Amino acid sequence: MRVLHALRMLHESDLSVTAIAQASGFSSLTSFERVFKKYGDGKPKQASLKIRSARKGG
Repeated sequence: MRVLHALRMLHESDLSVTAIAQASGFSSLTSFERVFKKYGDGKPKQASLKIRSARKGG
């Protein structure tokens, strides 16, 4: 559930990955990256860049 929340925040905001990790209930960026990589779409920073690039149309 926390990873889904983080993905939604990546899509809907321009917050940093660290801020999204904290807002999603992770105690550390390392923990967030580990769980995101397991259940999400690769590494959170890469997903963030991909999402933001798509939002800008490129």
